[in-house]
Amino acid sequence: MNATVEAALDESARQLARAIDSTLMMEIIGSKWHKITLGIDRPAYDLKNIDTWLKENCQGRYFRAIREIAFELESDMTLFILQWI
Repeated sequence: MNATVEAALDESARQLARAIDSTLMMEIIGSKWHKITLGIDRPAYDLKNIDTWLKENCQGRYFRAIREIAFELESDMTLFILQWI
């Protein structure tokens, strides 16, 4: 397989993953979870730190798809906003 075909397949896989993430997010939002959207000005290293914070501090379940985060518990969302927004 040449590099052009491999690059096209990689991009298609990324687009499919984004579509699946978005579908899951919409299902969660529809089930009364609490949602926020991060600004597009967040650097990549900040998103990595956010992932760490979510793992260490959330009491309930959460889901992050790129710049969208849904929290099962409103209290987790409130703490996140106080820390990051």
